[in-house]
Amino acid sequence: MALFWHNLNADNDANDRTNYSTDQAGTSAAGAGALTNDDLQFNGTGGTADDNCTVSANLAFRSIDLNGFSGVYNDGGFTLTIAGAIIIPNTASLVTSTGIWIMSVSGNAANPHSDNTLESLVLNAAQEATLTANFRTRKYEGIALSDITGSFDLMLFQPLANDFIIQGVDAAFNVNTVSVFLDADRTQSSLTLLSDFMLSFSADKTLTMTGDLNCVSLRVSGSASSTSEALATKFDMNGDDLTCTEDISIGGNAVGTHKGKVILGSGNHSVADSISANGANATGFIDFDSSTFSFGGSFKMTNITIDKGTATVTQNGSSGTPIIIFDGQSLANFVINNSGVTSFVQQDAGNVDSFLLTAGVIDHSGQDMTTTGNYTIVAVGLNVASGLVGMVLTVGGIYNVKGTISALLDLAAGGAWTLTITGAASARFVDVNNSNAGGGTEVIAKASTHDGSNTNWAFVSAAGTSRDNSIRINRMLRVIF
Repeated sequence: MALFWHNLNADNDANDRTNYSTDQAGTSAAGAGALTNDDLQFNGTGGTADDNCTVSANLAFRSIDLNGFSGVYNDGGFTLTIAGAIIIPNTASLVTSTGIWIMSVSGNAANPHSDNTLESLVLNAAQEATLTANFRTRKYEGIALSDITGSFDLMLFQPLANDFIIQGVDAAFNVNTVSVFLDADRTQSSLTLLSDFMLSFSADKTLTMTGDLNCVSLRVSGSASSTSEALATKFDMNGDDLTCTEDISIGGNAVGTHKGKVILGSGNHSVADSISANGANATGFIDFDSSTFSFGGSFKMTNITIDKGTATVTQNGSSGTPIIIFDGQSLANFVINNSGVTSFVQQDAGNVDSFLLTAGVIDHSGQDMTTTGNYTIVAVGLNVASGLVGMVLTVGGIYNVKGTISALLDLAAGGAWTLTITGAASARFVDVNNSNAGGGTEVIAKASTHDGSNTNWAFVSAAGTSRDNSIRINRMLRVIF
């Protein structure tokens, strides 16, 4: 039978550990105050360990530890206020929860098994919950200045309503990962986390943000039935801003399944490190829509299907040697502004609507690039010579590249490279050789150095115009600058 449990120890000594079992079957007459100093341990002492316990009133006590318990602890939909630890072992079917568990004083917390998911966990203001194992709940509220911490995951398992994470003013999340598992579409208001954020095992379900998300890393993957874009687990920023202090990874590392999708909308998004699929077998999707998106590391589109939209995607790294892998995908407006990196390396053929380099390094590494629109370089002291040899650069719009009078843009390659331009073509303050632009518009190069073996380039100075190692006096260009 279900047991109504209460405190039998009249002393309420702070060191008491009261054991609830068949010997303590009773009434719910003992109120909150009678239990506040007790540490409740369900280990069967004085009775049997497999007795069920059902709460019949709101209760308050100092801690709860279900180690050794093999019955079912049912909170009855009431509020339990616990002034310390909440320890639920990794054993199936120990807890049935429809109530609210409040950790009113700092303590350890553990609840790793999905069968024991709490309805709601609240961490009181300025208190700290230290995870000693993963903790599962359908809803979590961290009141102002609270801190949930530890090298384990806070798991929001099949939340029953929207806004299932409530973050009070300056409430902190310092856990390993805040993980979300959906069985229905949900929305979530803004979050600022000092943890990774993961959405997974939620086939055909969408988590839509209604505010900004700040986190360490973002990971989105599906379940075994997530075998297509329609069945993928979807994370939708809905036009709000995403900031990751590390990276984004998409998909689960399984062939053909566990697909994830990130939808960016119209927001301003910043990723300090890289974007990639989460493993060699992972697959997924990114919709860039009309967003502004920047990243500081590599962008590996291998196994990621890109919907480029009209987004502006900027590589703005400050260190290292990041790479970009297009894998047959294309971007809309691609910008490089990475003056701190050693080199940003294009590792395969790339297609973009427009390309703009404002500062830093691009190493084409001999790979072809095609723009349907403009190709523009306005960087100072750029050296891409080693990356030009063997490449075919096809520009569907305007080609406009320039350095400065004191630091020529170095396009001097050690071997032949091809440049085909449809629109207008101009260069200023460049040093170039081995460039064959014969398949399109002639490049007008002003105040530039003709290092030889250039085709369809015209080098203009106050004295005249040089084409293909010959000089033609151009009286109309006496003042160039």
